[in-house]
Amino acid sequence: MAIGGGRVIRGTVDGHLIALDIKTGNVLWDRKIMDSSAGASALAAPLIWNGLVFMPKAGGDVGVRGEFMAFRVSDGTKVWSFSTIPTNDETGAKSWQPRSAAVHGGGGIWTYFALDPKTGTIFAPVGNPGPDFDSTQRKGANLFTTGIVALAARTGKLRWSYQTEPNDDHDWDATGAALFDVAGGRELVAATSKDGIVHLLDRTNGKLLTKTPVTTIANAAAPVTASGTHYCPGVTGGSEWNGAAWNPVTKLVYVNSVDWCVTVKRSASPSMTNINQLANAKQVGSFGGGIPLPDPMDKAYGWTTAIDPATGKIKWHLKMATPMIAALTPTAGGLVFTGDLNGEFLALDATTGGVLYRYDTKGAMAGGIVTYRAGGKQYVAAASGNTSFVAWRVTGKPTLVVFGL
Repeated sequence: MAIGGGRVIRGTVDGHLIALDIKTGNVLWDRKIMDSSAGASALAAPLIWNGLVFMPKAGGDVGVRGEFMAFRVSDGTKVWSFSTIPTNDETGAKSWQPRSAAVHGGGGIWTYFALDPKTGTIFAPVGNPGPDFDSTQRKGANLFTTGIVALAARTGKLRWSYQTEPNDDHDWDATGAALFDVAGGRELVAATSKDGIVHLLDRTNGKLLTKTPVTTIANAAAPVTASGTHYCPGVTGGSEWNGAAWNPVTKLVYVNSVDWCVTVKRSASPSMTNINQLANAKQVGSFGGGIPLPDPMDKAYGWTTAIDPATGKIKWHLKMATPMIAALTPTAGGLVFTGDLNGEFLALDATTGGVLYRYDTKGAMAGGIVTYRAGGKQYVAAASGNTSFVAWRVTGKPTLVVFGL
C-alpha cells in the first residue's frame, strides 16, 4: 500500500484502486481502473508523489496488455497512462512483427517500481510478451516487454527503455528497479530479472554498464521447441519480486535469486494447465504457447549475492538451502537481513556473507523486512508465512515477526 495525503491507497486483484482515510479507515474513493474479467489486476504496491498515485496493470500472462497509470490522490481521477505494448504510431510499435502480434498482450507490471523525486522519473520493471513461450508469432524486439521503462512521472512520457531480454520466449519478466547513487555523482539503477542477471544501468539514459549473473545460466538463447527445451533459470527462477538492495556503507549491491531450471514444450494449442500437475509451476495462460515442467523441487535452491557496482564483480556468493525470494535489508551496522523458504530469518555479515544469527519463524519467508526506531529502541519486522499461489513453498500463517535490538 501507499500512504500520503491523509490516505492509505492500495490496489486489488479485481482491478480496483481504493483510498481509505488514514485516521478512520473510511473509504474516501473506490475506482475500478481496469477490466478484471479479462484477467487484469492491480498487484503492485502503489506510490504517491506530488498529488499523484501510480499503479500499473498486471495480467500479461493471460493476454492483458500492460499499462502504467497515474491517478489523483484527492479523488482517484485518471491523469495519464502508458501502454507497455505500443500499437499504431506509438514509439516501439514496429518492434512487433507482424504488427497484429501486439494483440496477444503481455507486458504486465506486477512487482515493485521506483521513483526518483529529483528528476520526477518512474522506473518500472515490465513482464514478458505474449504468447509467453512462442516467439515465432511475434518477431522483433517486442518493446517494451521484459525490461525497464523510465517514464516522466507528471506526464507518463517515455524517457528511455532497456530490455533485459528482447523477444523473450523464456518468461523472464523484469522484476525490480533499485535506485542508488555512487561516488562521482553517478546515478544508477540495478535492474533485476527472472533471467538470473543483475543489469546495472545509468539511470539518466538507460545505458548498460555491467551484467552480473547471480544464478545458473544455461540454454539462455535456445528457442522453445515442441520436443522441449531445458533452460536455466526456469519460469520461477532468477530474481523475483523483492529485487536488489544497496548499502552505501559497504558500497555493495545485494540480491537474492532462485536456482531452478525448467523444461518447456511449445504447444500448438495451449490450454489452462493444472498448477498441481506441473509440480507447482507457474500456471500457463490460455495463450501461453507452452507447457513448463520444472525440475524436481529437490534440485531447487537459492543464492544471496553481494556485487561491487563499480566493476560488476561478485564480492561474495552464498548458496542457500531454498530458493531465495524474501527481501534483503542492509543496515548501517554491517548486517543484511533476509529469510528463506524453510522459515529461517537470517542476519548476514554485510561484508563477508557469513551467517551471524538465525531464527525459525515457523513459516516460509517471501515478503518484506524493515528496520525502524521507536522509543529510542531499534526493531526489525519481518513477514513470515508465504501464501503465494505459484511455485513457492507455502507454509505457516501470515505473521509479522518483530525483533528488538
